[in-house]
Amino acid sequence: FKTANKWGADRVVVHPGSIPVMALKYPEKILKYNIESLIKCQKAAEDYGVMMCVENMPLIERALYTNIEALFDDVDSKLHSGITMDLQRRKCFNQIIFIIYI
Repeated sequence: FKTANKWGADRVVVHPGSIPVMALKYPEKILKYNIESLIKCQKAAEDYGVMMCVENMPLIERALYTNIEALFDDVDSKLHSGITMDLQRRKCFNQIIFIIYI
């Protein structure tokens, strides 16, 4: 975030992570740790005056935030960051995505 600020960027895209193979039995705990880390990252982004944008992930094994609704819910209620929607990943979801900018 410091470098993004230095270079004059106003946003940084962040991939939310994945569940390590050795932790497959504990997905909820890993998601909790991941959210805690993303909250710390969001605070750092704010400190440097840039917006952190969490990106949706494709439906691949162990990836976090492959579910768009879960991503939107957590960003709204916990992270308070931005979201980057990778529309190339639209085929990874059984839905059509409409984004409206107001």
